[in-house]
Amino acid sequence: MTSGGRRSYRDDAAVFFWGAGANLLILPPVLFLYRAFPCRWLLFFFFADLFLALFNLLPAKGLDGGELLESLVCLRASPDTARRVLEKTTKISLALLFSSGILLLLKFRNASLMLIFVSFLFKPMK
Repeated sequence: MTSGGRRSYRDDAAVFFWGAGANLLILPPVLFLYRAFPCRWLLFFFFADLFLALFNLLPAKGLDGGELLESLVCLRASPDTARRVLEKTTKISLALLFSSGILLLLKFRNASLMLIFVSFLFKPMK
């Protein structure tokens, strides 16, 4: 903590990293359980948790990856620079999410990524 009661950027980065890191720590025990007791729901849980962790690490505003990136940039540059970097990486992440959603929609007729894209598109940037 800093003297004003606010955490440091380094502490913020650790908090945001371990937000997704907690999901990653669950994966080895689940994989071990799946190998010992193969059943479909454990495999489903493994991949769902992996997807959640990786998705949460996307460098987009509102996700742990975006907040992590902003904290790490603030360690070396001004908060305004960090905000500009985060805005650009958010736009890139949204473009990748949109193009992946189009591919998923065309190939499998699954609109889930498109719905996630739309929810981020209309989310206000603070």
